[in-house]
Amino acid sequence: MALAGLIIVFENLAHVIWGADLRGIRVDLPVMSLGNVFLKTSNLLAFLGALAVLGILYFMLQRTYVGLAIRAIAQDTECARLMGINPGRIYLLTLSIGGALTGLIAAFFSPIYSVHPHFGGSFTLMAFIIVVLGGMGNLAGGFLGAFVIGIVTSVAAVLTSTEVAEIVALVIFILVVLVRPQGLLGARGAR
Repeated sequence: MALAGLIIVFENLAHVIWGADLRGIRVDLPVMSLGNVFLKTSNLLAFLGALAVLGILYFMLQRTYVGLAIRAIAQDTECARLMGINPGRIYLLTLSIGGALTGLIAAFFSPIYSVHPHFGGSFTLMAFIIVVLGGMGNLAGGFLGAFVIGIVTSVAAVLTSTEVAEIVALVIFILVVLVRPQGLLGARGAR
């Protein structure tokens, strides 16, 4: 609840400082066409950049000492502390990584979307839906969740409207939570 309050405070502070005007970065990149399908180069570059970041993040979490420490803290903080891992440093590091990833995503989005102080709300909701859909703590599940939500909302938006597409995403979210609460690739919890 405190986080939601802080988000509201920072959004409104940004609104006061920079105003409510839409701002964007104009990038004149060509549009590619494959028959009747058109693809903006900026969208393709953002997708490839996100894939590269995902690969680096996966490698870091699975193959480095820092990744092992992050996973150890996530599983059992006290045991990790007894093994010589400093939880405070790992928390600070993960917060820094999260901030850097947020900045990268903003850099990927800025040529595609115009931004304003209240820009991230719908993306935050979709990110939450994707994480729960894929399974908490499961990177592959998050990728699968993003793929499913992306395809379903795109098809729904083409067939109906973007508002209906968001409703479809919420219905899928509710169904998955009811039928498989651990997510599509999440492990079943002990009863």
